[in-house]
Amino acid sequence: MGSDNVDDKDSFVKKALKEQFEEEKENKIDGKKNESFLFSIWRRVSSGLKNNENEENKEEISPAAEASEEKQEADVSYEKTEAPEALQRIYFGALDTEIRLDKSVSIDSLFDEMDDYLRKNTDELMYIMADFDAAAVNFIKKRSEMLKASRNMLSKQKEAISRKIKEAQQMENKAEEKEKSLLEEIEGLKKESDADDNIKSPQQKQQQQELIKEKEEALQKIQNEKKKAKDEAESLMKSRDSLSRLDISPSVDGIIHIAVTKDKSRAYAVVFPPCNEGSFVTSDAIRAEFAKKKIVYGLSENTIESLAAKENSAKIYLAAAGVNSVKGMDGSVTELYSHDIGAPVFVENAQGVIDFNNLNWIVHIEKDSIICQITKAQPGKDGIDVYGKPIKAQPGKKPTIPMGENTYISEDGTAMLSRISGQITYKNGKCEVSNIIIIPGNVDYSVGNLDVKGDVVIKGNVLAGFSVRATGNVTIGGLVEGAHVISGGSIIVNRGINGNMVGNLHAKEDIHCKFMENASAQADGNIYASSMVNCSAAANGRVIVKNGLGAIIGGNTVAMCGIEADAIGNKAGRLTVLSIDVTPQFTKKKYYVRKELENIQHSLQEAEAEERMGRGTLALKVLKMKEQKLIEKQEELQKIENDVNLGYISAAKVYPITQVFFGSVNTTVLEMQTSCKFVYDAKIGKIV
Repeated sequence: MGSDNVDDKDSFVKKALKEQFEEEKENKIDGKKNESFLFSIWRRVSSGLKNNENEENKEEISPAAEASEEKQEADVSYEKTEAPEALQRIYFGALDTEIRLDKSVSIDSLFDEMDDYLRKNTDELMYIMADFDAAAVNFIKKRSEMLKASRNMLSKQKEAISRKIKEAQQMENKAEEKEKSLLEEIEGLKKESDADDNIKSPQQKQQQQELIKEKEEALQKIQNEKKKAKDEAESLMKSRDSLSRLDISPSVDGIIHIAVTKDKSRAYAVVFPPCNEGSFVTSDAIRAEFAKKKIVYGLSENTIESLAAKENSAKIYLAAAGVNSVKGMDGSVTELYSHDIGAPVFVENAQGVIDFNNLNWIVHIEKDSIICQITKAQPGKDGIDVYGKPIKAQPGKKPTIPMGENTYISEDGTAMLSRISGQITYKNGKCEVSNIIIIPGNVDYSVGNLDVKGDVVIKGNVLAGFSVRATGNVTIGGLVEGAHVISGGSIIVNRGINGNMVGNLHAKEDIHCKFMENASAQADGNIYASSMVNCSAAANGRVIVKNGLGAIIGGNTVAMCGIEADAIGNKAGRLTVLSIDVTPQFTKKKYYVRKELENIQHSLQEAEAEERMGRGTLALKVLKMKEQKLIEKQEELQKIENDVNLGYISAAKVYPITQVFFGSVNTTVLEMQTSCKFVYDAKIGKIV
């Protein structure tokens, strides 16, 4: 009785159910009374069934018979119950899509009493309602199929009668043609007899009269046959019309349908009332159905008797209740180090000068030191389902442990410890302990060029002609000469750089340098210095030269967000160029993002073509994720570029000759200015 597996129900039932559930959810289920789940689904499904029946059973009948048939369909008589009006209209064959109810029913009204379990578990509520909806669809389909079979049989009878009507009408038409012919012959004979009456012998006259009499007798016979055929056709048409008015509505027995929740802790049941002369479900049939489904735990005998009562038809009852399992307690992690560890802290003294010699940003940890404490997840408590079987409890969620490189978990699982002695850092949600490459002296011929994965600390100088590359931060205690320093993080040069026109600093984050002379510097973040003389500097963020001398003299300085200095240029009139514009490294970054996106989209097209040919690939999902991230990155970079004109240049003193650029717009300072700030006014297209 009904379907045992709701997952096999038609997809359109699920779709309609989901739409209705969202509407109910917005009204908090027990608030505003919306159209019920069952009524909503059954109305849509039954509408489809009705339309199909109409298409399959179209035939020619008289207008009177057609009107009678429509009335008969609307006036079908069914056993009445105390079920809600909306459900009665559906159960009792009201398949017409034009039906509109004066009032609708809420989900609550479908239940004898909705329990708190369903109120708190909307997924389970949707699940059993989908099951009941599918059962209702099957119930309607059963009636529809029986009605269709009756209509097919009736249609065949009508077709047979129609054939006989056609035969009778053909006989009538033939008789009418013969009648017309005989009438013409008789009339001709009579005219001929009257015209030749004086010249014919008595014997000839007698023969002519006998011929007329013979024709008249044949006419009478034909007229009798015509009347008989006509009477037969009219009788057959009455029989056909009476068949059209015949009540062929089927009698359908009531059924019991049981729906079990996904976790099997509850079983709900509803009795669908019978149609016409069908039989109601008995309490014995209800018990048999529960036994068939092997539902044995928590079954209520009182509920069985309530379900069997006619007045309770179409009400959903909680028929059996198991014992719910109890979820275990989730685990947790208590971290003993801040997430800010590993980042430099710049502290200014009373004079506003940063002490580059004492940054105190390297946090060391000894081997086997505890990094964080772990509270384990707890197991839950099992329950019992309506089949009498245990419901496995869901254990607590395991904690997310920030376990990174060179860390391990203790044997009892209650702590995460350091595997080595080194520096502790927090990157990408994980704690790591790494060995920092420390150069105790200079980077010279005794060391050679450095190419390091991680951080580098150089206590001496980086001499001319050498290079230092690191994926992390680079910290230099002394000077940088005509050397190249490239960092995947920040660069810190405690004493400064004199690059002799070849020295270069390139950082993915910030550059902190005490002074910069005859050198170039590029930073994806900010550039901080106490002075810059004859340098080429470019920062995707800001260039800040405000400690010590605080002067930018000569060279070309570009920043995307702002340039700040105590003094720009000098009294000798050294040409100094400042620009608020897109930097070369930013342009290159945009180019690489665009090219990577184009490559990913090309690969994505190939993967989609493979999928359309039935050769699906897991790479498709990965490619789509990469594409989305690159699109977001491209949009982010474009927004940054669009905001470049919002940048500024500020200084306490600006000496001539200083050229200021905002993109392609420029102005030249020919006289010394104090306490000035340059910005671009987009309304007038000028620097003010």
